[in-house]
Amino acid sequence: MATKDTEKFLRNLNKFVGKNVRSRLDKFYTKVTLTNTSLGQGFKEGYEMVKANRPNDTWPEITDKTWNVFGGAAVDKVHAYASMDRTWPVVIKYKPKKLLQYGARRDIKKAYRIAKQEGVRQLNNHLKKAGGRSLNTMKQDQNAGLDIKAASQSEIGMFKSESHRSHQGVSTVGAAQMSAAMKFLELTKDFAGFAKSELAKDIMEVYPDIEAVFTTTGTKKKGAQVNLNENQEVSIGLGPRSLNKAGSEAYDWKNLKKPFEDAVRAYLDTIPIADRSGSKSIRKNALDQGEFVVIDTLVNNIAGATVNAVTQRSQRKRKQANNTTTGRSKAPKASRKKAKSRGQKAVNVKQSNHAQLTTLLGIINAKLPETVAKNMGTPMLNYRTGRFSNSTRAVAVTPTPQGHPSVAYTYQRDPYGVYETSSGSRFADADRDPRKIIDMSIREIAAKQFTGRLFTRRV
Repeated sequence: MATKDTEKFLRNLNKFVGKNVRSRLDKFYTKVTLTNTSLGQGFKEGYEMVKANRPNDTWPEITDKTWNVFGGAAVDKVHAYASMDRTWPVVIKYKPKKLLQYGARRDIKKAYRIAKQEGVRQLNNHLKKAGGRSLNTMKQDQNAGLDIKAASQSEIGMFKSESHRSHQGVSTVGAAQMSAAMKFLELTKDFAGFAKSELAKDIMEVYPDIEAVFTTTGTKKKGAQVNLNENQEVSIGLGPRSLNKAGSEAYDWKNLKKPFEDAVRAYLDTIPIADRSGSKSIRKNALDQGEFVVIDTLVNNIAGATVNAVTQRSQRKRKQANNTTTGRSKAPKASRKKAKSRGQKAVNVKQSNHAQLTTLLGIINAKLPETVAKNMGTPMLNYRTGRFSNSTRAVAVTPTPQGHPSVAYTYQRDPYGVYETSSGSRFADADRDPRKIIDMSIREIAAKQFTGRLFTRRV
């Protein structure tokens, strides 16, 4: 990766990180905690928002004790919903007018809507008793001559907006994003040593906590899919927006993003420019070009040697015939000429096939490590350090008795050989068998060069 592409790399990383993370997190087991004080504070901040945007109206002051009463009423309302005859949500802990904790197999937004709507009802009743008016809906604000384009801009919308759902602890969206970011690096060849580098020391002190909670799968093309490890849960609370600002949690992506990106930039600077990968690294391009020249020269030399051998043989025969002076020159027998012609053609075909197989061997080796790395992923072997993919090598391409190419290959048997189904190891796995992914990769490369049957064998 050239230095000028570093920022593009980081943009791609952030795009990967943002894909599906929040929506995926909402689908896992959730434990929600509501308290009268957290709900009351959210209602209070919503009321202050309305007062700030409608300064020409008269709004009575409301004490914190009253706000807590409103919050307690919302707790009881959500408890009534959670206690209905259904499987989910399930009440875990409940103190009337004080606290409710429930579990659900996914994040249920209806519970939050019930809490906020009860806050609106409690406030409107209080305002009416104080001789004022209720909060306006969107339609009422429009009838009053206000330019309201969405429900969220109405008085009720502003009031509700300040009660915010917040993830807590390591189960924050930011922690999930960090997990996805590390997965992105894992899928990037140049970052095999990032986790152990001094530059990533501070990042890796945070990441083990996150890694214990989240499992992230996916590819750079499809984006991250975040899962929770076994027995983990997403913890959520409903409270004031002021306590849920970006960066308010230690594991928020806002806190983690800058040091993470700085570490990535610094790490890229430690990679020699010739070895940086992009579409192809500078070194890879050089190796590909060098190998092409070698193969091209080899093929030309083989073809040239074939032509020269045939030409020289013909010249020797003609010279011997011209040097025969005893009696009349004898014309060679027709049958002998025919046999000689067949022999020369056989030499040409044999040498041509050899050249083709030699060319195929070079092409496979030029592309095999890269193709194996691309094809790695669950349920087959996963790409981590690049050690396996870089160890793959075709050692020979020979014809079968029927004339089909047979590719002999090798790879680093220690430790990857334990996954071979024929290894007798307890780790043997048909999906993770290294031969499966190497065979697939060789066929993918060869398919672009010729059509027909092809055989592979590990040596």
